Amino acid sequence: MSRLDRFLLSDGWWELRGEATQWTLARDISNHRPIVLRYSSQLWGPRPFRFNNFWLGHPGFKDLVQESRNQPTPQTWMAFKLKRN
Repeated sequence: MSRLDRFLLSDGWWELRGEATQWTLARDISNHRPIVLRYSSQLWGPRPFRFNNFWLGHPGFKDLVQESRNQPTPQTWMAFKLKRN
């Protein structure tokens, strides 16, 4: 396989496009095979939450979680505004 028979994608492309498949077509005049890239634009809902256990061993993990839990979210601000009125 030659270096011309492949392609590179950036991380940003994966974030925008999501799931993708590739395949090669038959050779024609050139001695290289064209590569077809197809991506799925269907939205299947939010991505599932994933948690890696190695975060539990990170020195600042517990402090970060505690700090983020104490910060108000848009839902709590709305509840606060509704209570005031």
